[in-house]
Amino acid sequence: MNHLGNFLKERRISNGLTQKDMANRLGLKSSQFVSNIERGIAAIPLRHVESYSKVLNVSANELLVKVKEEKVRIMSSKYRSNDIIFTKKEDIFFKEFINTIENYRPNQRAKLKKVLRNLLDIV
Repeated sequence: MNHLGNFLKERRISNGLTQKDMANRLGLKSSQFVSNIERGIAAIPLRHVESYSKVLNVSANELLVKVKEEKVRIMSSKYRSNDIIFTKKEDIFFKEFINTIENYRPNQRAKLKKVLRNLLDIV
């Protein structure tokens, strides 16, 4: 179930906006971005949370919480679709890990990717 997408779609419609209107107000060339988020294919990038919240008249904090939950859901579903089943302890670790690296700068993420690749080669 796509809670964030449903929430955003309901807010957009209640504000009398089409996906194209939403894209225009966000300064986007296409409504595909809005459609992907509403369908649960993608989550709102953190840099767009404030502009989304203003257009939809919702608090940035409320939206940020929903965005983080959706990012974890998307990442978890990608891994679960590969027949990897996490225990509750692993799932908690995974969610904390995603929340931590979400705030990394690009150079920190690059270093982390290198370390993870090396780790996977060892295992």
